[in-house]
Amino acid sequence: MSQISAIALRDEYARISLMKHAASGTSSRPDQYAPAESLAPAQCMAVAERLEAFLVAHVLKHGDADPKAVERWQTEIAERLEIQLRAGEIEVEAEEQLERCVWSLAAFVLEHLGDEPEDVLRRLETTKCWAMGDAPQQSGWKEQLVAEPPFLFHAPRIAPGTECCTAFLDDLVELASSKRRLDDVSEPPLGVCELVPWQGHEAIRVAAYFLRTDVKAYEERFRQAKMSRLLGPGDQASAALTQPGVLDAIEFLFGGKVLSCLYVDATFENDAGETTTKACVGVSGPTCVCFSVTSDGQTTRLTVHEVGEFEKVNREKIAGYVRSDCRLRFPRGGFATIAGSSLRGYDAYFAPLLS
Repeated sequence: MSQISAIALRDEYARISLMKHAASGTSSRPDQYAPAESLAPAQCMAVAERLEAFLVAHVLKHGDADPKAVERWQTEIAERLEIQLRAGEIEVEAEEQLERCVWSLAAFVLEHLGDEPEDVLRRLETTKCWAMGDAPQQSGWKEQLVAEPPFLFHAPRIAPGTECCTAFLDDLVELASSKRRLDDVSEPPLGVCELVPWQGHEAIRVAAYFLRTDVKAYEERFRQAKMSRLLGPGDQASAALTQPGVLDAIEFLFGGKVLSCLYVDATFENDAGETTTKACVGVSGPTCVCFSVTSDGQTTRLTVHEVGEFEKVNREKIAGYVRSDCRLRFPRGGFATIAGSSLRGYDAYFAPLLS
C-alpha cells in the first residue's frame, strides 16, 4: 500500500483500482501494458530498481520465498521492462566492463553523495576500479566524464564473480561510507523529527543483489565502514551497530563530522523528572547532544532532548559497587545519566568525556 501511495499517477482512479486489486489479491492484468514502449530507458531502470529494492527488503530477507516463483516473476518483469534484473553472462570485453564500473561509480557520487561534476574525479581516482585502468584509459575517462557526466546510478552490466565485479562492490561500499554533502547544522534543533532514508544505502543492496553477491555481507561492510568514519577509534561505541538508525542520526546531527565519543546506554531526565530510556550522548567538537532514535526499518524518528556547549556541561561521578555512572547536567537544566562499564574503571571508560 505504501508503494502504491507513492506512485505518481495521472488520476486517483488508477490508484484506487490498484489498491482494490492488491486488497482482493486479483491481477491488474500487467500483460496488457507494455512499459518499455511508453517509458524512457532511464524510467524503466528506475522501475526495475524499485521492484528489486522491494524484493530484497520484504521478500528475500525472510528466507522462505519460493526460488522458482521469484525467478518466474523476475523473468516476466524483465520481459515487460526490457531490463535485466540480475546480471548474468556478459559478452563484452573486460575493458568495457571496467569502464561501465567507473561510469556507475561516477553516477553514484553525483546522485547519492551530492558532489558537483567537477569534484567527481577526486573521489574516483581513489578507487580500485580507476587504478585498474592504464594511463590512456584514465585520460579518456576524464575527458568523457567532464564532457558528459552520468547523473543516474544503476548497477553496471558486468560479469558476476570477476575481479572487476569485486573491485566495483568494494569501491561502492567505500564511497557510500565516505562523507557526503549535507546541510550545515549550526546547532541540532530540540524536539522530534523524521529522518529521510538515504537512497544510497538502498543502491548498495540493489547493486549487490543485481551482481549476485551476498547482500547482507555488503550491508554489514557498509555499516562497519560508516561507523569507523563517524566514530573514529575506540570501543565504547560498538553498540551503535546494534541500534537501527543511530548512525544515520549522528550523521544528521553532526553534519558528518567525526565524533570524539558516543555512548548509547544512557537515560535522559528533564527538569520535570520525566525519564527517557535508551538515550544516547554524542560529542563532536564543542557540541554535546543527548538524543534518542526509534526505527522500524522504514522510518527513523530522531528526538533531540538536550544540546549544549561541551565545556559548559557539568559532569558528575555516580559511584556504585560494581560500576560508576556519569551524570551530565546541560545548561538548559536537563540531565543525562550514562551507564558505566563493569569491566573498565570510571576514568578509563569515560576518558573522552572527562578530558
